[in-house]
Amino acid sequence: MDFRAANTSIVSVSPKLAYFCVYNPSLGTTEETQDKQVLFYAAHDEVPIDVQVRQTGLAQALVNFTKVFSLSKPCENVHTQKNRLAFLEPEPGYWIHISVHLGYLQKMVKTKDGKIKPIFEYLDENLHDSEIRKMLELGYELFRLFNGTFSSIVKNSGISGLKSKLSEFYGTWVFEWDWEKTELTKIIDGMYYLPLPGSPHTCVTSLVTALEKDYDMISNTFVLWNNKLLYIPTFRGLTRNLSGSNLFSYFTTGFSQNTNTENTTKDAASSDSTTVSALAANFLTGVPVDSEENGTSPLTVHLHKVGSQVGKNVAKEENVEHYLVAYKHDSLIVGFLIPSSKPSMSTNIRSLGFYQALDDYLSTHIEGISNLLKEGNDHSRKTGADVDKEYRYLFCNKLTLAVRSSIYSPAGKGLAINTEMAHVLCNLHEDMEKYQNLTEIYTRSSNNFWVVGKRHDGRELYVIVEKKDAKLAEVEEDVRRLTALYFSGIFMD
Repeated sequence: MDFRAANTSIVSVSPKLAYFCVYNPSLGTTEETQDKQVLFYAAHDEVPIDVQVRQTGLAQALVNFTKVFSLSKPCENVHTQKNRLAFLEPEPGYWIHISVHLGYLQKMVKTKDGKIKPIFEYLDENLHDSEIRKMLELGYELFRLFNGTFSSIVKNSGISGLKSKLSEFYGTWVFEWDWEKTELTKIIDGMYYLPLPGSPHTCVTSLVTALEKDYDMISNTFVLWNNKLLYIPTFRGLTRNLSGSNLFSYFTTGFSQNTNTENTTKDAASSDSTTVSALAANFLTGVPVDSEENGTSPLTVHLHKVGSQVGKNVAKEENVEHYLVAYKHDSLIVGFLIPSSKPSMSTNIRSLGFYQALDDYLSTHIEGISNLLKEGNDHSRKTGADVDKEYRYLFCNKLTLAVRSSIYSPAGKGLAINTEMAHVLCNLHEDMEKYQNLTEIYTRSSNNFWVVGKRHDGRELYVIVEKKDAKLAEVEEDVRRLTALYFSGIFMD
């Protein structure tokens, strides 16, 4: 049919959540009990239960059908004309499934017989499979961190308990995802770190060593400054649990700050709460609100043994409950993980005396460390200021998940990352993941910016160079200059 443009206006519509659900097929094996399979369901509009069952049934059928072609690797995503479907089995029998409406361009055209009708161009390439899957993984890992595994919740609280926790967590979380904004940092999900020069590194290490010696109930300590990781002694053991979207995100949002303010306000309202109020101003978590006898329950997290990954039979892995205590001074946060199984810790963690002693200990050391860190950071920012105006980079250590990045620096400070750059960056990363033997990729976009990917010994570096007329040799020299400044000894042969 012959179409002619009725006008030049084009309407752009962003991707949008269609629905999200968590289900377990074994919970409803007959036609009469199929609705029991659905443990949680979310959509922008109310959806009847029969439609929910039909959608989860289709998801199961797609997964089962693809097993015919690949028994070892289950179906992860399905592309349709208007939607993107993704599937994740984080624990045996439990499935997380999402459907996303693709973004599209709408244009009004005139047909041959003179009628006006809309045509739609669906933008399938604007959604990355790796980003959607990572979103599902991170959501589950964050849920597991603060609640435990699905199966452990069912064991302790039953199906109704699991439904309640799923609703409490996913009911808000699933609607917070920005489908229009593609970010490689979300896909990699590392921990932003700040390399320390000699003197600050020695001070931080000495403090942690002495602290863990005097407080032997502490199993692990981590230190953050300006939301960047400074120190964690057992990277490999806790990396997945403490990733940027898991435990550290707890401190890089306003949640902890709001919690602290709430506690302080409650304490200030009591005439006998001077000590508690002072402690609550320093501790982000843990301090009892009312008294030693009637304190609030301390924050607990569920950590998993080395090597735990989503989709690898986590139900059989060790699930260790820890108390999380966090101390804040200016921009410095010191976090402590204490196994709840430690003798007498259930009582001590609710005692004001425990926090008072810890506060006295830390307050004598932390001021000097904070000043050293501020001086070192000011020097580092001045050193890299000129380079960051010309380039944007992301470095990640795949073994530790340590990340250093200037890609999403504040607007107005150097090269701005547009949507096309973000998509090219994610495409290049997907190529690096797909072809593990690649060590370097240089690609040039139609808008004349370069994106570079380098890999060496478990480390990856991505660089965006916006030089319209630059030749390959010039870009290689720019990348060498950047690595010499920030990553000397890692990518310099």
